[in-house]
Amino acid sequence: MDIFLPSLEESLLILEPESFQSYQAMGPKEKDQATPDLAFRMAKGFLELGASVVGIKCGILGYHVQTSPDLTRERLGKGTPKNLPNWTNRRLWCASYKPETFTSATWGWGLLYRWFVDGTSSRMKPRADGKLGLCPWTKYGPMIPKVRYG
Repeated sequence: MDIFLPSLEESLLILEPESFQSYQAMGPKEKDQATPDLAFRMAKGFLELGASVVGIKCGILGYHVQTSPDLTRERLGKGTPKNLPNWTNRRLWCASYKPETFTSATWGWGLLYRWFVDGTSSRMKPRADGKLGLCPWTKYGPMIPKVRYG
């Protein structure tokens, strides 16, 4: 197997079913403390079973990626990184980010739908060239959230 991307819970069910029950019984703070060590142990187990790259999804805490010590171009094929030694036998913990704000204009699709279905939106008028004449939202915001890491 080239890449395996299970969640931490799926990993526990596969490799250590008895540990899954005790993990589920933990409180939130206990889980937060236990998760990184469990993710490292589960990734190591999958690498020993033959995976080349393992990514363990750990919910709100983040993501753990670990690569095999014997990565080769033959194992990875066309997706092989150019600098393979930099990817061999690596461990990476990616903490999840905490968005400060999300701003979106997607609610405008509801007005577009209403105009097409029943013509009830007075804010949107068709133009002769087939485009809509008035934007249904009045304030633009970034579609990408402001991000705080950690």
